[in-house]
Amino acid sequence: MLPPGFPPPAVPADNPMSATKVALGRRLFFDARLSENGQVSCASCHEPARAYSDGAPRPRGARGDLLARNAPSLTNVAYAPSLGWTDDGVVTLEAQARQPLLSTHPVEMGVAGREKQVLARLLADAAYREAFTASFPNEASPVSIDNLIRAIACFERTIISGRSAFDRYVFGDERAAMSDAARRGMALFYSPRAGCARCHGGITFSGALHAAGDEAATALYADTGVATGRFKVPGLRNVAKTAPYMHDGSLPTLMAVIEFYDRGGGQRRLKPLALNQGEKDDLVAFLESLTDPDFISLP
Repeated sequence: MLPPGFPPPAVPADNPMSATKVALGRRLFFDARLSENGQVSCASCHEPARAYSDGAPRPRGARGDLLARNAPSLTNVAYAPSLGWTDDGVVTLEAQARQPLLSTHPVEMGVAGREKQVLARLLADAAYREAFTASFPNEASPVSIDNLIRAIACFERTIISGRSAFDRYVFGDERAAMSDAARRGMALFYSPRAGCARCHGGITFSGALHAAGDEAATALYADTGVATGRFKVPGLRNVAKTAPYMHDGSLPTLMAVIEFYDRGGGQRRLKPLALNQGEKDDLVAFLESLTDPDFISLP
């Protein structure tokens, strides 16, 4: 059952949801046998207790390669209009899953060129053979790279969080769900003065990619030398569990992020907000109210 206020997520016609496929995808998501050396799984960079992020500024791949950007949370990823930090052409979870599995520059899971080896590991497991057959019953050879990607995507569409204090307050009319500080922070978040909701909107508190030259994007990334290109506005649900922040993991706390914006961005290309300390504390309280305790305790 979806949380109140959440529409059904879009599902590709060629990969319908099923309970067996979701269960298979969940197992594959946590299985390090999908990497070239059997040491790295999807969950290595997307841990449930961290709202499916990893706590590192930037993750490392199966060979120890440092990846270019912070591992994003997968909270409510089924609702994302595009996936990844920089490419708004990747719009399905099936397409996105190919990147960590098959990328070579840098290597993430290192499956490219080792597809037969990875599939042999799965075929040697009777439970996997049975699960793939049940999930893809009309295929002669159901254990395939395409099908493991389809299964993982189905599981990822179930990673839905919508039972935070904010949700209980807004959708459940629980007046005591949010503290006074969190309610003040919410009012400031949505106000023209702070302007947070201009970029972080909708049920996911996220947004589209900012184009190069866009004032917000340029200010956001100027300090790191990657102001060219385009960068996704990440969602804020469970954001208190996904530190460090920004595309490069350069800011360690929510307060550091708020102070970054309060100063007007890295090169002061945004208008400084001139928030007092109480207002900054209230914004942090609001962001903390977006944590869904049941979601982050799921196995």
